[in-house]
Amino acid sequence: MPSPVPSINLQIGPLGPLVHVVIAVSVPRQLALQAAGQPAPPTTNGVFLIDTGASNTNVDPTLLAPLQLQPTGSIQVHTPSTNGAPVVCNQYDVELAIGSPNGPPFTIAALPVTEASLITQGIAGLLGRDVLSRCTLIYNGVLQMYTLCY
Repeated sequence: MPSPVPSINLQIGPLGPLVHVVIAVSVPRQLALQAAGQPAPPTTNGVFLIDTGASNTNVDPTLLAPLQLQPTGSIQVHTPSTNGAPVVCNQYDVELAIGSPNGPPFTIAALPVTEASLITQGIAGLLGRDVLSRCTLIYNGVLQMYTLCY
């Protein structure tokens, strides 16, 4: 009998479909630190909104700062609040993990994420299509539930 597909099944709350995410320095950075005899900073974590409207994953600076990362680049971001004018945001390479109660965590070893201040909105990040393209998302509005399979 095939093993079950790891998945997350959660209620959709007032803020939408939320998921707990763990952020760490990227695996290549972890290996470089290890080779230099230096420890990797501890992981950080927070609640992210699953956002099919976000082309890439966004992380609040409060989660990125403890990782002691340097920006790997920048990107122009368009949002409804910028009235069509792009805003330049820093990008960082991180390891991203989402836990599952019925299997191994979903982990991306090196993912470029965009820094965006989101904590005042009650979330620590947006889980964008760059991550969602590697999963199956079922949004059941009638039951107010979602399933994320990977």
